[in-house]
Amino acid sequence: MGTRSLTKFLDENGKSFTCLYRQFDGYPEGHGIELANIISKMSLVNGLPMNQPLEQQRLQANGIHELAAHVIATLKGSQLGGNFYLYHPDTVDAGEEYVYYISPGTNGAIMVECSASSYTNTHKPIDQWKLKWKRLFKCNAKNMNRRIRELGRK
Repeated sequence: MGTRSLTKFLDENGKSFTCLYRQFDGYPEGHGIELANIISKMSLVNGLPMNQPLEQQRLQANGIHELAAHVIATLKGSQLGGNFYLYHPDTVDAGEEYVYYISPGTNGAIMVECSASSYTNTHKPIDQWKLKWKRLFKCNAKNMNRRIRELGRK
């Protein structure tokens, strides 16, 4: 049994345009840290300047849509099968325990929110359980590693 997660990429209007499903290691100390390692040093720009050194260009994404492509390609890497799948942007209830929302902030910032699922009414028959979401953090991507470490201390 894996710890499933969804990563939803939101456009400037807050609308989800793609959803990445992860079968295993979707918890913040796994998937969250991997996301942070990819995006915490990046910023969003509108147009990539050609006169910048390559190292600096790698730290910029030409908008949230390119950032989504970069994150998905990096996470999938050389894996030929399993673990990562693209789902419809409106996907819910895919067995996920965590949902990450990545969206554009102001001045090129990348914002990340993570929520965890739990159930209430578990003392009742299973058809009466209610799914409940709790926000674990919402922050600038540059602060993700710190916020995830703080979760582990609680």
